[in-house]
Amino acid sequence: MAPSSIFGRRSRLLAVTGVVALTAGLVQAGPSAQAADPGKGTVSPADRTTTWKGQFYGLAATADPAACPPKAGDPANAVCDHFTLKVPVEKSYWSDREGGAEVTVTWPDAADDFDLYVYKNDQLVASSATGGTAKETALVPKASGTYEVRVLPFLVTDSAYNGTASLETRAASGAPRLSGPKEYHGTIFRDFNCKQAPCLPDKEPQNKNIKSPFPSLVLKQGPVGRDSAEPTIAVDKKGRAFYPAATFDGPGGLADTRLLKSTDDGGSWKDITPPVEDLPVTLDPYVYIEEDSGRLFNLDLYVGSSFLQFSDDGGKTFETNPVASGDFVNDHQTLAAGPLTRQAQNQGLTTLDPDFPEVVY
Repeated sequence: MAPSSIFGRRSRLLAVTGVVALTAGLVQAGPSAQAADPGKGTVSPADRTTTWKGQFYGLAATADPAACPPKAGDPANAVCDHFTLKVPVEKSYWSDREGGAEVTVTWPDAADDFDLYVYKNDQLVASSATGGTAKETALVPKASGTYEVRVLPFLVTDSAYNGTASLETRAASGAPRLSGPKEYHGTIFRDFNCKQAPCLPDKEPQNKNIKSPFPSLVLKQGPVGRDSAEPTIAVDKKGRAFYPAATFDGPGGLADTRLLKSTDDGGSWKDITPPVEDLPVTLDPYVYIEEDSGRLFNLDLYVGSSFLQFSDDGGKTFETNPVASGDFVNDHQTLAAGPLTRQAQNQGLTTLDPDFPEVVY
């Protein structure tokens, strides 16, 4: 997305939230409104797939999943749509199997935005809310029992959706290791005598396994204790991990970012969010660690620009760089650092911080 675009998902969230506060009822079903049809379905080893046609919304904006009540509290599906999914298998069914119930919703135009949440006994067990696509998919691992699928019209105009649920299973012996891939490496793009940017290779790049003197990358997953939108993670040389967890629990249901830190390989996480004055809302979190210096960058998006902080002591203290803010709107920002290019050096540019002789991009 171009830095000047104001139509990103989080920018829309801010606009929609304000409209809802003023109108107290932006969510409207269209004249041909129809709830999930059928309203319930079953997936089992004998019949692995069920489908339904979702609610049509003429104009709807439900930004916060907390605003979507259970079916009993929203019988007309005015706030969000509801579908009951039954998985009639015992928990013992999964003793020698991997997989679960996979739920997918699709709609015609990516300009509209539905979000997907799956609950069991009113507890969230799976969700997907990516934005910028025409599809959301969530997996309920080792599903067993009855679930409620809630589909939120995050920002929808004259659109319905289609839903599919399927039982996905495989033998446990064939499941991939939880430690993740044995090797990881990037793709190298070489100069193809390109005359004008952008320069792309004329063939699809091929990755090859390489021998490395360093330990292989090992991946694992675990809870951080908080929901998170657009997550990133950074790990320094001391093994300290940093994770910005952003969810919609701020004032008025707006997004709020909490910067978390783990020093025990993700076993526990501590909130080290630096205090920020006059910061009305955080929208797109991003963390980055420059590998040589270990400097931690905490970059967030608020209303009209970015807000950049950095720490040289593992997140104990932070400094704020006002230069990172400006009179522009951006979305899905990214940050990286590196040495001065030869061209920059030839132009007489130099770095100003002897403890950080690199350029931030």
